[in-house]
Amino acid sequence: VLPYVATPNSITVEVTTSDSNGIAYEEYRFWNTTLDVYREWLDDPTWTNTGLDPNTTYTYRVRAIDENGETTDWSDPCSATTSAPGEEDTTPPTPDSATWETEPYATSFTSILMVATTAEDLSGVVEYYFDCTSHPEYSSNLDPDIYQDSPIYSVTGLPEGMYTFVVRVRDAYLNTTGDSDPPITVDLEPPDPAHPMLWAADGEPEEIWGGPGDLYYAQMTAVVATDPSGVQYNFICTTVPGLSSGWQPSPTYTKFVGAGG
Repeated sequence: VLPYVATPNSITVEVTTSDSNGIAYEEYRFWNTTLDVYREWLDDPTWTNTGLDPNTTYTYRVRAIDENGETTDWSDPCSATTSAPGEEDTTPPTPDSATWETEPYATSFTSILMVATTAEDLSGVVEYYFDCTSHPEYSSNLDPDIYQDSPIYSVTGLPEGMYTFVVRVRDAYLNTTGDSDPPITVDLEPPDPAHPMLWAADGEPEEIWGGPGDLYYAQMTAVVATDPSGVQYNFICTTVPGLSSGWQPSPTYTKFVGAGG
């Protein structure tokens, strides 16, 4: 359970939604042990406890009912202190604007990984929102008001396309940084032509004579492909893998295959 200050007269308490074994919780009951006040069982893992005194420390515990109908023990106590009147935090986390530790990049043809710079804030709470401005459905949450604790975000199952991301960070008081700048675009578009790759006219693999000694080569040429990021070609020999080219910049590949044809 993680209590954190929201205002001089309230504290918001948030709890994880599954245990260390991945068993999901379905309902939660919070307990302000300082005032001996409870919140009823609800499926919301967050409770904003209002009507509190300024500059006062309160302690909280929580228990949950999991997906198997089992009720947990009360959590260990955690405490937070409301701020004094006029001392509300209006400063967003640093760095402001948010920045990248690792800019978004493709980890496969269908996935992208990114890491925000770990932010700091006097409230002790920082949360991150990864906004896919080109395709909002691939943001870290469809609801832009729901942030995550981790500065790492990975998105998978992406169709071909160009994906643009920014990250922003907020603190316990919902003070929010500016978006990272500039936006970062990741190219998951295949080169043109896309599927399947084609042979150039008269470019299909053929055997050619290499001169005296009956030395023979395989030669082939692919259609010239284009992509804003540049292209490479990989000629794969499905019968003898050792004759494959590996990735190369040229659309033409010539390989010695042996003597005598």
